[in-house]
Amino acid sequence: MLFVTAHSDSPLTRITAHFSPLDAPAGDPEAGETEDFTQYSGQDARSGVWRAPVHLADLGDYRVTVDLLDASGATLTGAPARYPLRYETTLTIPDLTATPTVPDYLHQRVSVSGTVLATDPRHPEDSVPAAAGVPVGIGFGHGGRVTATTAEEDFARTFTTPINNAYWRARFNGNPDLATNTSKPVHRYRYATRITGFHASPDPVRKTYPIDFTGTLQYKDGTTWKPLNGGSTTLYFRPRGSTKYHFVTSVGADRHGHLDGMALAKQDGTWAVAFDRQTWDHYLKSARVTDYVDVR
Repeated sequence: MLFVTAHSDSPLTRITAHFSPLDAPAGDPEAGETEDFTQYSGQDARSGVWRAPVHLADLGDYRVTVDLLDASGATLTGAPARYPLRYETTLTIPDLTATPTVPDYLHQRVSVSGTVLATDPRHPEDSVPAAAGVPVGIGFGHGGRVTATTAEEDFARTFTTPINNAYWRARFNGNPDLATNTSKPVHRYRYATRITGFHASPDPVRKTYPIDFTGTLQYKDGTTWKPLNGGSTTLYFRPRGSTKYHFVTSVGADRHGHLDGMALAKQDGTWAVAFDRQTWDHYLKSARVTDYVDVR
């Protein structure tokens, strides 16, 4: 597609673009021309941007000149384009996937894969798999970058990254025959979690009296631990002499990550809390933290 920006005192009635090979000597025949311009932007036909499809027999770089005609009969002939037209095969990456679908802080091995399609501008309706060996750059958040190479039309690369929150995309940097292309970004993130300051009180406590549970639920963003707003942790109990924990109830966290739970004292034992049942899509399970309470 060729775009032409033009301005005139009268409405433009015809735009003609002429194409000549960039390395062709002056006076050689043109490679082609087009008048199939339609207005792409602008309030009226006196000023704006026009565009037209380009159909040439051969791929390559072309010098472009433009002729203009407006309603008053005024003409402009042979206006050179500022940049040459690169009439070349384009590559697209219509799909990009990261496996696991939600990479996380603890499991840093990520596989990125996708498909590279090549489109010849002479046959734009037919996209075919790119040839094997095309290098594809895979970028991720904070300036990270690795490279994969296509095998047939597909490419894949597995690598390790400490980043737990990143946008992933694949980019082909182009070469003399193929144009540059970048895929849409894929956002993947998952955070480690923890519970700090867990405490069951009072201790000791009288049987059938309430025990209050406090602590702070946090997630790790980069190197900083932050409160996890609105998370739901799970409270467990293990009686003295037992080796097995039993589910008791859920304990919610407020907007500051502070836990506020209560249970009735029945017997001596260890209370534990963890963020491990309703972790949503972007948070890892936390380790259990414990506190022993003596019931009298």
